[in-house]
Amino acid sequence: MNIPLAVEQDARYEEVTISITPGDRLFVYTDGIIDTPDSAGEMFGLTRLKQVLDNAAAAPLPQIKSAVINSLNQYARTEIYHDDVTLIALEICYSGCHKFSCPGAHNQA
Repeated sequence: MNIPLAVEQDARYEEVTISITPGDRLFVYTDGIIDTPDSAGEMFGLTRLKQVLDNAAAAPLPQIKSAVINSLNQYARTEIYHDDVTLIALEICYSGCHKFSCPGAHNQA
C-alpha cells in the first residue's frame, strides 16, 4: 500500500465540489509554506499567505508565485530549508473542455 508521508491510514477526508469559470485561479501548496517559521518560531500561517495572495491577485501567475516565495524568505529572514515548499498556481483559461479533448487541442483522447 502506497501512503503519502504524514497521512494516517484511518484519516477521513471530505469531498468538496466547487464551480470554476474562466478567469478563476487556483493556488495549491504544501504545508512547508504555512509552516515556515520566523526567528521566534512563529509560523507564517494561512492569514499571511492569504494576505500575500490578495495583494498579488491581479498579477500574472509567475509574479504571484514569486511574491509568495519572497514573502516567505523575508518572514524567515533566510532561505527556506526547513521543509518542502511546493506551490502550483493555475488559471482557468476557457470553458468547453470535456475530459481529455479540448477545442483546438491536437491530441484528443
